[in-house]
Amino acid sequence: MEQAVQLKREVPKRSVRQIIKVLELEGFAEPGVLRPSTMQRHLYDAGLGKKQMKRYAEKRAASSRRFCRAHRMELLQGDIKYGPELRTTDGGLIKTYLSSLIDDHSRYIVQSEFYDNQRREIVKDTFHKAVLKAGKFDCAYLDNGVQYTSGHLGKACAKLGIRIVHAKPGACQSKG
Repeated sequence: MEQAVQLKREVPKRSVRQIIKVLELEGFAEPGVLRPSTMQRHLYDAGLGKKQMKRYAEKRAASSRRFCRAHRMELLQGDIKYGPELRTTDGGLIKTYLSSLIDDHSRYIVQSEFYDNQRREIVKDTFHKAVLKAGKFDCAYLDNGVQYTSGHLGKACAKLGIRIVHAKPGACQSKG
């Protein structure tokens, strides 16, 4: 039975009859000794029954579908986050901001860099470096910050064929 469970885990689409045939061919059981109903019962007890596997596959497909796009560079998510405060040589503090673009499919950080301000120029710089590093992407998902809603970014992306989608105001959960 341990071999049967292992065979089912290796290839979940294997039927009970196929598992019995493999066990007989490999010499783990004599031909005709194993019954499909007995094998089915043992696989079900191990959590590998047909309905159990189907339920698991459905839940897996639904959960992973919610959080990522199907292909690489199909959608990049961009945001600006607060970074650490740095002390200057004269003792003053400078706030830093992290501007990032992350691929939604692979979670690969395409471009990320610290800046000392939150102006729209840092977003332009982040997009420019991302395109140079990884090539053109299809769509960018951004929040409604002033840096992302400027006409300059929209025009530049339109010329490249990059669609910009903004999160709904107040929908924090959509931005993670």
